[in-house]
Amino acid sequence: MIKSRTNFFFYFSILGGILIWFFILLISPVYIVNEISNQTFLFISLCYTSLIVGYVLSFRVLKRKETINPRKEVVIPINIIKVITYFIILCFIIRYIDIFYFRSLRFSNTIYQNRFLFKNGEYNFIFIVSNVFKTLYFVPLLLISLVKKKNNFLFFLSISLFFFPFLEAVLMGSRSPFLQSFVLLTIILFFTKKIKFNKKTFLFLITSLLVLFIISTQILISREGPKNKNPYSHLVKNAIYNDFLKPKSEIVDFMIDPNVSNLKKNVALSGLQVGQYYTHGVFEFDNLLRYYEHNHFKKQYGKFTFFVFPKFTNYLNLTKINIDEINKSSPREYVFITFFGGLYLDFGWSGLIVIFLLGYLQGIVSKKITIKNYYYAPLFIFFIFTNFFLLTINFFRGAGTYTFISCIIFAVILSYLIKLKLNEKGIST
Repeated sequence: MIKSRTNFFFYFSILGGILIWFFILLISPVYIVNEISNQTFLFISLCYTSLIVGYVLSFRVLKRKETINPRKEVVIPINIIKVITYFIILCFIIRYIDIFYFRSLRFSNTIYQNRFLFKNGEYNFIFIVSNVFKTLYFVPLLLISLVKKKNNFLFFLSISLFFFPFLEAVLMGSRSPFLQSFVLLTIILFFTKKIKFNKKTFLFLITSLLVLFIISTQILISREGPKNKNPYSHLVKNAIYNDFLKPKSEIVDFMIDPNVSNLKKNVALSGLQVGQYYTHGVFEFDNLLRYYEHNHFKKQYGKFTFFVFPKFTNYLNLTKINIDEINKSSPREYVFITFFGGLYLDFGWSGLIVIFLLGYLQGIVSKKITIKNYYYAPLFIFFIFTNFFLLTINFFRGAGTYTFISCIIFAVILSYLIKLKLNEKGIST
C-alpha cells in the first residue's frame, strides 16, 4: 500500500539518518575536541520531535476531511514524462554553455580558479532558470517508475540524468553532487520497488558509495594537493574539519609514512574525510550556539537558508541586501552547520514552530501520494532526502532551494495540465 510506504519512508528517513550519523562517527578515525552541550542536544531533540508531531497531526486532521469520493489514480501520460526529460536535458546543456563558454571554467584550472570564475561571472536570466530546473534530474525516473509504463529508451535517459551533475562537481571540487545523486537514486529505486533490500543490494550500495568517495577524494588530491609536498599529509593536517573532529595520531602517521602506497592512502583519506565531512556539522552547530552565547544574535528570518531569494531580488535591482553579511552570520564560513544551524540562524528557538509546520507539510504531501496524486511525488522524495541529512547538510539551502521550489512549481503545473486533460474527457476533478 502507498500509505504504509510513505509513512515507512518518512520515519526511516529520520531514524535511519540519525543511526547512520552515529555509525559513521563511531567508525571514523577521529576524536571529538569539544563535547556537545546540553543546549545543542535539547534543540536538536525538540526539532526532531516537532517534525514528527507535525507529520502525525496533519494526517489526523486530513483524515477527518477525507471525502467519500473513490480514489482514482491520476495517470501521468508518458508523453509528459518525455517532455520533462528533454526539458531537463536542455537545462543541463544551457548550464554547460554558461560555465564553459561564458564563465570559462576548465578542467585544466584549479578548483580555486574555477570557483573564482564562476563566482565572478555575469548572471543571465535564462541561465538562472536552467540552473533552477536542472535540479529536477531525479523526476523522470521517479515518474516512469511510478506509472509503470515500459519505455526502455526513456528509462535509460532518466537513469543517465543522475550522472549529469558530476561534471560540474569535478570542476568545482564539490562532493555534495556525488552524495546527492547516489542517495536520491537509491531512495527512488527502493520507493518504487525497482530494487529490494537484501544482502546483495546492501553490499552493492556500500561498494558504489565507497567508489564514489574515493573518486571524489582523488579529485581533491589532484586539484588541491600542493606541489612538491605530500598531498595526503596536507589534506589530513589542514582540513577545516579538524578544529572540532581531530584525526587520530594513527591516521596522521599512516599518511606521512613513505612506505605506504598511494592507493592505501587514498582509501584511508577517503574514510577519514567521509567521516569528518558527514558528521562535523553537529559540532559546528554546537560551536555556533556557544558563539552566540557571548555575541549579538540577529535572526535572519529565512534569509540565511533561502539566501537565493534576496540574491535574485538583488539581481533584479529590487533590493540591496548584503548577502555576504547574511552568510557571515555563521561564525565559520564554508562548513556545514546541519539543517538545525540554518534553522537557528533564521528563527532562533522559534524554529521549533517552523519545523513543526515542515512536518505538517510533509504529512499533506504524503497524503496526496496516498490518493495517488503522483505529481507530488518529487516533493515527497525531496523531503525524505532532506530528512535523512538533517544532522549533516541543510539541503534546503543553496541549490536545495532550487529543488524545493522546482518541485512545488512542477506539482502545480502538472496538476493543472492533468486536470485540463481530464476535463476535456468530461471527467470531473
